[in-house]
Formats: sequence, structure tokens, C-alpha cells
Amino acid sequence: MLMYQNRPDCYIQREAFGLGTPLHAAATERDMAVVRLLLDEGADISIQDSLRKLPYQLAEMHGHEAVATLLQPSNSRVGLLSKI
Repeated sequence: MLMYQNRPDCYIQREAFGLGTPLHAAATERDMAVVRLLLDEGADISIQDSLRKLPYQLAEMHGHEAVATLLQPSNSRVGLLSKI
């Protein structure tokens, strides 16, 4: 669920700043431990933020290649978590 998704008044005011999920935030901050935890708990890597960016794209934009690789839709997460 995107931040403020259930609060249209707040969402509209903040939409231009790239509202996303906790996975978006962890990818932006290069917090691999949180990224792994969120993935283990079933976080959806295909959700776009309010600027239509996927978590892996945010990781790439911030130079976090290991996080971006882990979050790439084309990569299988099975077995990849132990390699990074």
C-alpha cells in the first residue's frame, strides 16, 4: 500500500514527492536488511510509487546496485538473497 493511499487529501498534497511503500524507502536508503525482511514477508516489487517508479529503479537512481539487482523483476529471488 502506498503512503497516504487511504487519505486522499494528504496523498494529493504529497504525490509529487514520490509516495511509495516501505520497500521503496528501504531501496532508496540502501537498507539491505530491511529490503530482505520486506521481501521475506512478501513485499510486492511490482508496485510503482506515485511517480511511477519501481523500488529497483529508485535503488539504481541512488547508486545502490546490490539492492537494485535484488529487486529487479527479471531476477528470481529464490537463492539470490543468500548471495548478496
